[in-house]
Amino acid sequence: MPRKKGSKNKKTTDPTTSAQLIKATLKSVGRTYQAEGETLEDVLRKIKISGGAKTVSVLKVERGEIVKEKILSGITTHHLFGQGSPTTREIHLKKVKMLFDL
Repeated sequence: MPRKKGSKNKKTTDPTTSAQLIKATLKSVGRTYQAEGETLEDVLRKIKISGGAKTVSVLKVERGEIVKEKILSGITTHHLFGQGSPTTREIHLKKVKMLFDL
C-alpha cells in the first residue's frame, strides 16, 4: 500500500510545553539593562555595557515564576558585559550560569 505524503509524524507545538523566555535585568551604577531570550547564555550575551563597568552589580533572572537575584563582583561584571577577550567572557559566563543554576 502506498503511503500518503505528510500523513504521519506531524509534530504539533503545544504552548504549555514550549520553552519559557528568560528575562534578565542588570542594575549597575544607577543604570538598568534588560534582555530576554530562550537560554541564559543568549540573554547575558545581549546585555552590553559600553566602556565596561568595574563596579558591583545586581543581576536578576526571571524564568516563569522563578526569580533569582545575585550580586556580581566588579571583575565579573566587567569581563562579562564589557568589551574584552572572548575567552575571559566565556569563563565568567560559566561562573554566572553556575550561580543561577537554570
